[in-house]
Amino acid sequence: MRLPFSKANGTANGHDALFAEAGRIASTARNVAENYAALARGSETQAGLIEGAMVTATEVAESLRQTSQQAASIATSGEELSSSVNELAASIDEIAAGTAGLATSIAETGASVEETSRSIASVAETTRGMNTAATEVANGMTEMAASIKSVTTEGESLSTSIVEVASASGFFARPLHPYTRTLISAAPVPDPRVERTRRHVPMKGEPPSALNPPSGCRFRTRCPIAEERCAREEPPLLEAAPGQRVACHFPGKLS
Repeated sequence: MRLPFSKANGTANGHDALFAEAGRIASTARNVAENYAALARGSETQAGLIEGAMVTATEVAESLRQTSQQAASIATSGEELSSSVNELAASIDEIAAGTAGLATSIAETGASVEETSRSIASVAETTRGMNTAATEVANGMTEMAASIKSVTTEGESLSTSIVEVASASGFFARPLHPYTRTLISAAPVPDPRVERTRRHVPMKGEPPSALNPPSGCRFRTRCPIAEERCAREEPPLLEAAPGQRVACHFPGKLS
């Protein structure tokens, strides 16, 4: 048996139909109560039964009214529950999308870290190469320093190879050392007329050995005015004219 306010499959037509049916039953209950009241006026012995029936009918009507209200509340709660489920599903979709984005970011970060690691390895390799090169340079500089020390030691004998110090004008205008004089004499003058009339001073002999220099003046073996003193004494670099110093026992003698 199905209720008068239900569909053929037993489901409710909705809270509106339920309210309508409850109202109809309540109206029937009131009619019954009125009929019993009429009978009560005719028979005092049945008054108690009629009164009880009226109370019962009133309680039934109230119960039906509460039932309809509960049905309406359940329907509203169902709609709210459906809305909440939809919202929950949307939130789950958003979380899934965010998780996918996070996974992509993690993958990109991993690739970046790998690239950074390769760059660091490359820099480390370059640094090792630079350290090797720096070590080789340092070793080379050490060897060069040793060579320079050796050259310095061997060249100490040439420390007096500076034979004349003067200004540029004084050096070319009036050279006082025989070596300076012969060098300037050997340099050609671009003016042919001057070159034809200029006196040349020839340089004789062989250049002195730097490893085994001669005694006394280093230039004496090639000097045209050298004397015995030049072989005995090494001439100091002294001032022979204002602003002009010469390492020669006879400065200015070779004209």
